[in-house]
Amino acid sequence: MEISARKIQKILEKALIDDGEMCQRLYEFELEESIDEFTQSMIRDNDDFIFAVTVHKNDVTLQYATAMILIDKEGELYVNEKARDWLQRIWEKQYVVHMKKLLPPFSKQLHSDVLPINGVKTAFTA
Repeated sequence: MEISARKIQKILEKALIDDGEMCQRLYEFELEESIDEFTQSMIRDNDDFIFAVTVHKNDVTLQYATAMILIDKEGELYVNEKARDWLQRIWEKQYVVHMKKLLPPFSKQLHSDVLPINGVKTAFTA
């Protein structure tokens, strides 16, 4: 990708931590076709949910857009803001902490033209 990993991280922070707007068309362009692959990966790895994020520059507007997909254990699909909201509900007070840990490696992966995909196993305590 032509922008720095640091710039990608700032774009992801705006979308995922600062509740910025995400792009439906980017989801359709980059993530939608991989739903079956993500679902199979989640099942194979026995994850409770899986999510991926992407950043892309619009060649016409020259603006950067972000998209996100999340699939839960029941196979329910969440896209963009709904995916972010679902993750915020699940991780509650730890959401920002987790995102701040995940965004640097996600940014490096996107900078290297690798889609960051994160399968998550949850631990519940009584």
